[in-house]
Amino acid sequence: MKLREIFKLKSLLGSSIVPLLAFLLLGYIQRHVYDWSQLHNNGYERGIEIAGYLSVYVVLYMVSVPLFWLRPQLKAKIYKEGSAQAQPEISQVFDLAHRERVADVTVELEFTPNFIARNFIERLDKQAVGIKFQWNPSKLFSCSSRYEGDKEFSIILDNGVHLFPFEKMNLSDSESYVKYSFRFALGTTEVVQRTKLKAKHLNWKSRVLFGLHCETEFLFEIKDSRPQSLPPSVG
Repeated sequence: MKLREIFKLKSLLGSSIVPLLAFLLLGYIQRHVYDWSQLHNNGYERGIEIAGYLSVYVVLYMVSVPLFWLRPQLKAKIYKEGSAQAQPEISQVFDLAHRERVADVTVELEFTPNFIARNFIERLDKQAVGIKFQWNPSKLFSCSSRYEGDKEFSIILDNGVHLFPFEKMNLSDSESYVKYSFRFALGTTEVVQRTKLKAKHLNWKSRVLFGLHCETEFLFEIKDSRPQSLPPSVG
């Protein structure tokens, strides 16, 4: 865990890049703006250096990493419709021999941004950010929204679903919550063993704007119980 933390961007900026920039900027100020070594007083000189360094460091940190205190967490939870909330079912088995069977899957999204983040998001094009669920191979499933209103806040593709929850959320509330419900059915005869649905950032803008935490990933298992045709007899 400690090794991972060392290489996180926030840790790297806070412990290496920003202090280095502050040091270089302070040196530039001393050389081109005001050289406090002219005071010929070590106490004043060191005091100015320390105060100047801390001031420059704080300013640079606030300017260079605002997303770490603006970037709120979006929690995603995906489970089988109608399952127990305490222990939700997070898998569905499809059988190629019974292709009329479908899976109703619920997606819950919880968002708790602070006041600054809420106002910032409200000024954005909300269809430019969101999350996505993908499956492989393409056209493995046919997917449709179970509720009419969800169509306005999602796009269903051959290989996944794009969600735009910020259009659906009430961002004036500090604890926004939305729910989607989709119906999945097998859309191809291609035999695969399993595929997962897991929340991912829709694009780079989404990755910058909010953190994403997926509590569960939904697993589709696909089996083939169709009777196999016997090989022709010899002789």
